[in-house]
Amino acid sequence: MPSSCFAQAAVVSDPQNHVFVCVNTGFVAFAIEGTYNVLAVVDQTHLPTMIKDRITGVTLGSTHEVTMRSRTGSGDKDYVVALLYVLKMFLSPFFPNK
Repeated sequence: MPSSCFAQAAVVSDPQNHVFVCVNTGFVAFAIEGTYNVLAVVDQTHLPTMIKDRITGVTLGSTHEVTMRSRTGSGDKDYVVALLYVLKMFLSPFFPNK
């Protein structure tokens, strides 16, 4: 199986608007009424927004924001409900691995 199969996350909203992030696992839920909405299925190996060090320009990792639309008195607005991130591991000469 490709390694990307094990690096996926599902962002799910339940009928009470609770948000769950399921990473590399199953999901079991029960609701009396309402529906569960899958807001996003994200491949964590290819997150779109890069995090770079301002001084060195080195890429430190990447992020992805998952949003959910909400209706308010002033209209519809998107809110960030999950922030997924992956940080790169660096080997430093100052802290050698043993």
